[in-house]
Amino acid sequence: MRKIFLLTVAIITGFTVLTNVRNVYSIGEAPPITAVPEDEGFTEVRQQDLCEAVQTAIKAFTQEYNVTAIGHNAEKQLTKVKLMKKEGQTEKVVYLDAEGKETAAPAPQEKPRKLEETEGVPSSL
Repeated sequence: MRKIFLLTVAIITGFTVLTNVRNVYSIGEAPPITAVPEDEGFTEVRQQDLCEAVQTAIKAFTQEYNVTAIGHNAEKQLTKVKLMKKEGQTEKVVYLDAEGKETAAPAPQEKPRKLEETEGVPSSL
């Protein structure tokens, strides 16, 4: 009788351990990630390559900020300037038009949607 009791406890403990191990591994699985390019069509340029109005606007920001990156989108006629505050080390992104005036950020491009498959429902191609 004692052997049957010990065998039953061992089997129950084994199933519990297997269930917990399976749960731990399923928590560690990373969801699928869709890479979206951050550049938004901007190519890196040097300040000297930009028009005079944009160069002057960037120089005005250098009193309070350090310029960390400059990108230009010829299609949208926009210049993206990444700035780092000298004292607070906070980052700021500024968009300048062709005349050197600060403008709103361009509308983001449509992001690709992730298709999800429901369990038990066959996927159709």
